[in-house]
Amino acid sequence: MLRSMLRRLDDDIRQCEARVQWQDARAAAQWQELHLAGRKRLKAVAMGGLFTAVSGFALRRYSRRKARSRPQGRAPWWHHLLGPAFLPLLASAAAPLVGRKGASFLSALGLPFHVQEPEPLELLADWDVRELRGLWYEVARIPPHPPREAASDVTLEWEWNEEDASLHMMERARRGDGTQSSTRYQGRVAAGALTAAQLELTAAPVWLQWWPGVWSDHWVLDASDDRAALLIGTPERDRLWILSRTPVLDETVYAAFLDRAARQGFDVQRLARTAHGAEALDRSYAEPEELVEPGLGRVPPPEAVASPPNVRPGL
Repeated sequence: MLRSMLRRLDDDIRQCEARVQWQDARAAAQWQELHLAGRKRLKAVAMGGLFTAVSGFALRRYSRRKARSRPQGRAPWWHHLLGPAFLPLLASAAAPLVGRKGASFLSALGLPFHVQEPEPLELLADWDVRELRGLWYEVARIPPHPPREAASDVTLEWEWNEEDASLHMMERARRGDGTQSSTRYQGRVAAGALTAAQLELTAAPVWLQWWPGVWSDHWVLDASDDRAALLIGTPERDRLWILSRTPVLDETVYAAFLDRAARQGFDVQRLARTAHGAEALDRSYAEPEELVEPGLGRVPPPEAVASPPNVRPGL
């Protein structure tokens, strides 16, 4: 009995120590967040004040120059009334051009850009970026390809470099006139992301990648059990992709993805299928199963397409 009491006492002591360590770690994390938030706020105030002072000085010089050219020697009353509203009006006009990310970046610098964050999406929790490696076929997308392009045979080939943890993607498509197009993208996990499912892609040159507006969101929303099909969308709900390891996706899986997307606020009525030619179908089914890298989703043989894999339920 004494031994059991001592064991119970040891367990209580270890639990107390673990609780104290957790509280210390939490307090340190909160202090670090407050410290970073304070530095960002000071930087935003400083940059905003500097920009406001420079723009105000330039506007004042412009007003004086215009006033000298007038007979009465001073600017009209409406010019003084609209002067303080010049910067907010300019920011409102430029907000749609810079996008949500660009507006957030400029707002952090203290500029009067209003940022409306979209409703949060339910993402795939247990996602690993390395699962993207290899060849994927675009099965459907929002918005549809422009009629003048009429893109078909769209494939996405992802590369993951273990040495520098860099992500690259090559998109290939066939235009309506029969010519081939290819675009190379650089990818990364979004800064401040809560999960690796929050990816960003850009085709901009390196010297322009500092600007957040060139990075587009590609968030992994769902996947089939065998990871052979993915549902990817944007937080604004204006873009959506269904990708598969094969150009033909089972209708049960496709319907499950549509239901998942509709429940998250996407307009699935705008979803358009991507056509793939017979060459892509033959090449896909000709690949032996053992050549596909493990963990990336297996390519089923032709007779297995009618047997739908189970789709993991929503989070």
